[in-house]
Amino acid sequence: MGVVDVAFTLSAMIWVQQIVSGTRAALIYALEPMWAALFGFALAGDKLSLLAWIGCGFILAGMIVGRVGKLRLLFGKRTT
Repeated sequence: MGVVDVAFTLSAMIWVQQIVSGTRAALIYALEPMWAALFGFALAGDKLSLLAWIGCGFILAGMIVGRVGKLRLLFGKRTT
């Protein structure tokens, strides 16, 4: 499943990076754990516990919040 996930994600990113900004590409990279869980469930019948899904959600939320926070620091209101 790891090979399928990485191959799909990298192929998608190579295509997407031609179209979107680096920031959006980084957010798409943050979705890799979600795709791994979905492909594992759909193709291999893997089942995650509720605690594992909550943990995945926290990891994804942390990546997104961290990235958005950096953007606010770079492009937010500046006082002089």
